[in-house]
Amino acid sequence: MSRSDSNRKLSGQLKALRHQAWHPGEPDGPPWRNDIHALIAIFALAAALTLLRSPAPQELSYTELKQAEREDRIAQVTFAAWGRD
Repeated sequence: MSRSDSNRKLSGQLKALRHQAWHPGEPDGPPWRNDIHALIAIFALAAALTLLRSPAPQELSYTELKQAEREDRIAQVTFAAWGRD
C-alpha cells in the first residue's frame, strides 16, 4: 500500500468521524433500537401514572374495619407494625 493510498484511507476515516460529530442525531444502531426506547418510555410512563393514580391507604380503627368488612367494602388489608425498630 502506497503512502497516498494510506493518506486517502485516513482522510476518509477522518471525514466519517467529522460527519458523526456534526450529525449526532443519525442512528448508528439497528433500526428497531428506537422502538425499544419508545416501549421502555411508554412502560415507565404507565407505571408512574399507575402509582400516582392509586388511592392513598386509609387508616381504620378495629371497629371501623369490622364494619367495613361486614358491608363488603374491604378490598385489601395491610397491617403495619408500628413502634418496631
